[in-house]
This record gives sequence, structure tokens and C-alpha cells, in this order.
Amino acid sequence: MSRQFSASLLALALFAAAGGAATARTSEPDGPAPRQALEWMVLNEINSAYFDRSEPMNRPALVKRVPEGVIRQVDISHDGVTDWLVDYTDSGLMYCGTGGCLRSLYVSVPDGGYVLAFNDQSYDFAIRRRNGETVLDMAVHQVMCWPMSDECAYSFAWDTDLKRLVERPNVRGETLLSSPFAILAPPEDDEPRPPEDAPELLQAKWRETAKACPSAASEGVFNIVHADIHSIPDLDGDGVRDWMYAPPHGCPSLDGTLAELQPFMIYLTRSDGGVDLAFTSEPGERPVYDIATRPAVLISNPECGFNEPCRNLRLTWNSRESRFVPAG
Repeated sequence: MSRQFSASLLALALFAAAGGAATARTSEPDGPAPRQALEWMVLNEINSAYFDRSEPMNRPALVKRVPEGVIRQVDISHDGVTDWLVDYTDSGLMYCGTGGCLRSLYVSVPDGGYVLAFNDQSYDFAIRRRNGETVLDMAVHQVMCWPMSDECAYSFAWDTDLKRLVERPNVRGETLLSSPFAILAPPEDDEPRPPEDAPELLQAKWRETAKACPSAASEGVFNIVHADIHSIPDLDGDGVRDWMYAPPHGCPSLDGTLAELQPFMIYLTRSDGGVDLAFTSEPGERPVYDIATRPAVLISNPECGFNEPCRNLRLTWNSRESRFVPAG
């Protein structure tokens, strides 16, 4: 799936420097109002796409107006302040690919700023009312669903307290979540890092378990691989999101032998913000979450789908025994 984020990351940094955190309530004295900031960002991206320092005269005329429909006012948080969607479908930029087109959603928050709540490619991005709340429905690349599906769809709603999008059953009513977390994660840059809001214990494990794997294509070159850390739906019923941690798999042998598979681990969030290890899967299995109920059900999936022969261990949290037990 093609993602061309480098230009947008530069523009986002400039956007923040230009006062992009100003709200729609007022225009900050030292920065532009939100729409002006977004127009500057998009125009910068469009015009920068043709920049070539060796041939600065070989470029089209300067674009001074954002194409119609690229910047749209939306209402996600319902706090009386305009939220903003930047849809690059008709921008003229090459921000579209096998995973659809890039959309960037900025949602207002109580402190007077904006959160970049979504920044990824999707085939569509519809805002609807469902079950008494505003829901974002999107179709994404098939690799985001397990098992892979040509009709891979996710839905999210805004959580004011968490200041983030949270998972909801999709437009077809499907409730199994395999990897929506890559969709909501900030885009990667040249310096990989764990999630900023991850507990310190998991951030430390992310640093400690990094591996340097020799490249099969280039002698003397090493690729650094890191653990996966994701915020996940609440699994123990305390209303607080929990965490998944998966250490990096072993390095593949240069003779083509597959890497040693690792388990994933579930950490439950304590009231003090720390986390406790609550579950360790069999090596090579992947986590799936069923959000049909709250708290969600944890499924340890052996990568053979959800058919009857597959060992899909469904688990719920038993607060009396302080452990996960098979779901009834």
C-alpha cells in the first residue's frame, strides 16, 4: 500500500509552527485561523511537489487557490467548534494509491487546540449518525483486515475524554477488529519511536528488545526491527483502554529460514496509569478483539482465519480471579 507522507509531515510541522493549533472560536494574534492554516499547508504541499532546486524555472505556475472540496468543515466532537477534514482526492497530489486516498482529520479539543485524529489512506470516508452518535465509516486496504478481505471496513467514533477516535462496529455490523491500530497511529518518520502515550514500562521494553537483523540483499547492512505496541479497547471493564505488546520476531536466516515467531502480550492499565501483564499468547498467534460487548472479548488467533477448525481462543476478564478465562 503506497503512502507518501514525507511531504505532508513537513507541511504538518510548518502548519503547527504557523499557529495550526488555534481554534475556530478566535483567530490568534500571532497565527492564522484554522482554515487559513490548512489552506497554507495544502498549497505548500501542492507547490512543493514540483520543487527541484537544480531546475527551479522548470515548473508550472504557482497554485494560489486550494482545489474545491479538499478542505471541508465537519462536526465530529460536537463541542461547538468546527472540525476539519483535508481530503486529498482532488488535490492533484499523488497521495492516492492501492489503499485509496489520504485523508487528514483535525478534531477540536477542550484546551483550545486540534488533534490530528486520522491521517491515512482510505477508499472512502463517510461521516454518519448511527446508534445516537457520529460515526466515521471507511473502507481501507485489504491488508488491514484479518483474514484479508476485499471489503475491509472500519468505523470509529470520537471520545471527548480520551481525545481520540475509538473503535465501533463497522457499517456492516461486523465487530471483530484485527489491526485498526495502524490506521490510527501517527505516520512513521525517519526515527521510529513507541507511542507517546504508551506506559513507560512498554516504552522501555520497546527500546530494550530492538534487534539489528542483517539484510539478505546487502552485505554489511542491518535493519533495525522493533516491537509493536498498540492501545486497544478496554478488556477488563474499568473503562480505560489497555495495551498490546508484541516483541519483534527473531531475525530471519540469510539462507531463507523463517524468523522465530514470538507471542503477543496483553497489559491491563491500572488506576495509577501503570500496566500489568495479564495474558501471553502462543508464539505466532495474533490478537483480535470483539467489540460487540463492553468490555471487549480478546481472541488469540492462530492466523488460520475464523473457521471451525481454527483454534480461536476467546477470552474474557474475570475480575474475581484477576485473569482471563474462556468466554462462555
